[in-house]
Amino acid sequence: MAETPAWQRKEGQNPKGGLNAKGRRSYARETGGKLKAPVKRGDNPRRASFLARMGNAPGPEYDENGEPTRLLLSLRAWGASSKEDARRKAKAISARNANKKKVKKAEGGLDQWFDEKWVDLARPKEGGGYEPCGREDAESGKYPKCVPASQASRMTSKEIESAIRRKRSAESRETRRDKKPINVPTFKKSSLPAEAEIKIEMRLKTAKAKNEPTDKELYARVKAEAKKKFDVYPSAYANGWLVQEYKRRGGKYKKA
Repeated sequence: MAETPAWQRKEGQNPKGGLNAKGRRSYARETGGKLKAPVKRGDNPRRASFLARMGNAPGPEYDENGEPTRLLLSLRAWGASSKEDARRKAKAISARNANKKKVKKAEGGLDQWFDEKWVDLARPKEGGGYEPCGREDAESGKYPKCVPASQASRMTSKEIESAIRRKRSAESRETRRDKKPINVPTFKKSSLPAEAEIKIEMRLKTAKAKNEPTDKELYARVKAEAKKKFDVYPSAYANGWLVQEYKRRGGKYKKA
């Protein structure tokens, strides 16, 4: 008679609940499923999912001898003292994770801001779309108007024409300081609701204030290269290159 797999026997089970490493390997061989070690603390989504499922699982927490059942031992391995405690913690973890997602979406940040694909509204491509944002033709006076590609796809032809016209007007009328670009809002203030204007302003401020490089020496070197590489610095395109190159070399950011 064939022996039952280890994950169904005592040798594959952790005395404190759940499966041990041998049991998890056995389970993977027999079922193709991938089980990971329990997460006893923190807001890992796996922990919330497990506690929610097992907190509502049928069966007693103690056997007839007053000893904890495998169900209760499993809950303890994931940091819950009972099914009721598991349900309560699962709900709290899920609520915290949902709130973190809302905050992250609202704040944006440099990573999200520069990971987007930027295009030049002034350089439409045949067949649709726009050329990547760059400064190759800046010397000839054809100043680019750079926006995220996702935003460009939602703009009307009138909005695009207005954005380009106001950008070029500002570039020809104002004087640059230290080669810094002249920033012009993509939309006229009158075309945006007050709440939308506030959200855009807050996003820009947050993107600048919420992240700082952890390796300041590496960041300084890459920044110096960016200044040599691009005719205009800072600019959306140059800053985007700086962030990507810094990250490519192993640099990281932290919340300020």
